[in-house]
Amino acid sequence: MSAGEDPASFDGKNYIGAVSAASSYTSYSEYVTNTALALVALSRADKPVPAALFQAAIDQSADQWPASGSPAWDDIDSGGLMLTALSHVNDSRKTATVTNIESWMDQARVDGEGWSNQVTTSDPSSNVNTTAWVAPGMDRSDETSQAVDAQSWLVSQQNTDGSFTAGPDLTEPINLMMATTQAIPPLLGLSSYDNTGTTYQPHEIRVISGQPRVCQEIGVTGVG
Repeated sequence: MSAGEDPASFDGKNYIGAVSAASSYTSYSEYVTNTALALVALSRADKPVPAALFQAAIDQSADQWPASGSPAWDDIDSGGLMLTALSHVNDSRKTATVTNIESWMDQARVDGEGWSNQVTTSDPSSNVNTTAWVAPGMDRSDETSQAVDAQSWLVSQQNTDGSFTAGPDLTEPINLMMATTQAIPPLLGLSSYDNTGTTYQPHEIRVISGQPRVCQEIGVTGVG
C-alpha cells in the first residue's frame, strides 16, 4: 500500500483475502507480532477486522503483558507494535489490555531516551529497534512527549553512513538493515509506520462469515 499497490491484487495474489480468510482463532494466535501486524494491515486496507483476530490479540497480550506477575518473555518491541495495532480498533474491551501494555512499556523506558528491549535487566539501555516500534504506540496512547524524546534519541543514534545500529554486538549487515528500516518510519512521523498512504480511522470489530469480506458488522460491545 505504501508503494501505491493494491494488496488485494498484487502479482496475482490477494493478500487481504488470505489474512481475512484465516477466520479461526488458532490461525491468528501463533505469535503476537504477527497478530499485531495483521490488525494494522487490515485496518490500513480498510477491511473488516475478524473477531477471532481481535480476541487473539487480547489473549496474547494477557500472557505477554499481564496485569501482575511476570511476562511470558521479554518482548517490549511487540508491545509497542500492539499498542499501535489496537489503536485501530473501536472496542472498549481493549481498554484493560492497553493499560497493561503501557505499564510494561513504562518499566522499560529510559528517561529522555527511548526503550530497552528488556524489563528484567538491572541496567537498561535504549535499543533502536525497540524504540522505533514503541514510540508510535506510545504516541497513540497519548504519551506524545515520550515519543518525541524517542525521536530525538533515534536521530542521535544514526551512523555516519546513514545506517542505525541496534546495539554494540549487532553490527552485521542484517542487523544494520533491520535497525535502519525500523528507525526510518517514526523519524518520518510518529504515525507514518501504520498509515502511510491511507487515512487513519479506528475500526469496529466485525464477524466474518463465509467468504472473505462477506461480513456482518457488530457494535463495539461485540462478540460474546
